Amino acid sequence: MVDCRLKSSLWSHVCRGLLALAVVLAAASQAGLANAATGMRIAVGRPGIHISPKLWGIFFEEINYAGQGGLYAEMVKNGTFKWVANQNYPVGWHLIVTPHKGNASLWVDFNHPLNKENVVSGRVDMHWGSQPGAVQLVNTGYWGMRFVHGKRYRLSFYARRSPGMSSDLIVRLESAGERRVLANATLHGLSEHWKKFHITLRANATAHHGVLAFVPVGLGTLYLNIVDLFPVDTYQHQINGLRPDLMKMLVRLHPSFVRFPGGNYTEGNNLSNGFYWNKSIGPVSKRPGHWDPWGYWVTDGFGYLEMLQMCQELHARPLYGFNCGFSLGANDRVPYDQLGPWVKSISHAIQFANAPTSNKWGALRAKYGHPAPFHMHMLEVGNEGFWMLTPMYPHYYNAYFSRLHAKYPHVKLIFAGVANLAPHYAPIVDEHFYQSPQWFWQNRNRYDHQNRNGPKVFVGEYADTRHAGKGDLRAALAEAAWMTGLEKNSDLVVMASYAPLFVNRNGSQWNPDLIKFTTNHAWGIVSYWVQEMFSNNRATRMLPLQLTDRPGTTNQVRTAAVPGRFTAIAGVNDPQHTIIIKVVNGTAHKVGVNLSLTGASGLSAAGEAITLTGPHFTSLNTRNHEMAVAPVISHFGVPGAKFHYVFPARSLTILRIGEK
Repeated sequence: MVDCRLKSSLWSHVCRGLLALAVVLAAASQAGLANAATGMRIAVGRPGIHISPKLWGIFFEEINYAGQGGLYAEMVKNGTFKWVANQNYPVGWHLIVTPHKGNASLWVDFNHPLNKENVVSGRVDMHWGSQPGAVQLVNTGYWGMRFVHGKRYRLSFYARRSPGMSSDLIVRLESAGERRVLANATLHGLSEHWKKFHITLRANATAHHGVLAFVPVGLGTLYLNIVDLFPVDTYQHQINGLRPDLMKMLVRLHPSFVRFPGGNYTEGNNLSNGFYWNKSIGPVSKRPGHWDPWGYWVTDGFGYLEMLQMCQELHARPLYGFNCGFSLGANDRVPYDQLGPWVKSISHAIQFANAPTSNKWGALRAKYGHPAPFHMHMLEVGNEGFWMLTPMYPHYYNAYFSRLHAKYPHVKLIFAGVANLAPHYAPIVDEHFYQSPQWFWQNRNRYDHQNRNGPKVFVGEYADTRHAGKGDLRAALAEAAWMTGLEKNSDLVVMASYAPLFVNRNGSQWNPDLIKFTTNHAWGIVSYWVQEMFSNNRATRMLPLQLTDRPGTTNQVRTAAVPGRFTAIAGVNDPQHTIIIKVVNGTAHKVGVNLSLTGASGLSAAGEAITLTGPHFTSLNTRNHEMAVAPVISHFGVPGAKFHYVFPARSLTILRIGEK
């Protein structure tokens, strides 16, 4: 201890110098600890548990305009006119009237139903004195429509007119600001009865904020319904298809399964607004749509069949989560003794997905364009039965299991309630975790000692939602640490999926979300790349791993540089003959590690390193810097079974080493 209470000026300077030196030495000591070599011993010759082949998947929920206004490529907002604002005004639509030349009014009409599923239509009254071309009915889409020069757009709609009005109707694609006409056509044949119109329009210029416009001709009343506008270039050019850029981001994740169509979305604020598979198939004009509990209208154009097709296009197993008779919070529920028709409906859903075309429901699937079965072998009974539903949910689960399991023994019915209330015959329990970085680090070993005799575990929803910023590096690394715990316990944890999946940046209702998008851009938050790295670097069996910082210390890291925020797992991909090591360094220091691969029969001379890191824990990806934090691939030498590797600060690193 240096006593600095001397009054001499000279001694005062000396003391300050000694204190400064002490600070420097302390920092040097800390840096030395940070760079001290940690030991990592991997028993390559003693492979352990088999890793679930369906461990990493995705969960699609209709939230944040994920489907309607996002993945579902429909460009028109409220094409069914059922989303009504104050004073009977349809959301997403408005009139543009030339001053002193146009005179018109817009509202929704209930007196001219298209069919029993769609009784509401849009109505434009052209009043006396309105001149030709002076009124436009405009749809702005979901925060603007993007039109690209030379690209084609497929427009369809139902229309009718009042007696005496012109039988012509002008349709246009326009830019929103200067109202430049990008495509223009005049359609003929409007009558006093509903008629469907189709036309393909080609844009003569690019507009990032475009609109669809209808220009009535003459005086009278125009009625519209089921207005659809799709780019011809949907993913794989499917009719009623999906956005290619968003689908490509899902393809890159290589998910093993897709849980759909959501959680809260499945239940609805009341039973009448839940998602029901049989109301979302067939012609779009016959789908009634419903109110999304997240606050917007959904047409169900992206319905049960389209979601099954999405799973097929992703080469992923479909997992349909269905409404089991509860609305959100059980505010509205079907009495237990009246569940019979509900169970029967799910039986039909299974047949629609799986049955041959000789079956009634398989034939219906073929009629709608998909004769081949989807091989759906997983369903989830309800959603989050561990909230208000705890006392009732197990009984409802049993009602479905007891009647469906005997008929479809190959279909697993996932239990969505509290794990300790799950019946012994439930094959899988769904658990959800929305927590903080600290929680994920502290609980990464949660499943190490859990009983293996009960149901398997599906971690159906998880994310750092408490200190994640807008999806920053700190959150992603904490999730990565958690995922190492899931993978090393995948004899128990057989499936896992991050949530939510998508967010339209203009319509955010949750934070963070794995993939952000606008009308013309899409990018992944840092967690997206964590998911991508784990999913694309799968081992088939775990390898025993010991992590030490000095002889005799195992399974932990004690140096000042790595206070509990450094973890690793190892596995082997047998078909690829590759050792895969996943290391999460959640500290602010690089960590040197002496690796020892015991029992390796022969190693490639060079390995591949995939590294995700950033300059700050708060680093993130944004609209203007979409790849600020993204994986970087490099190569390193492997001189033998023992070698040294330095793992960067704030990083997830995956090492791939081939076996000869």
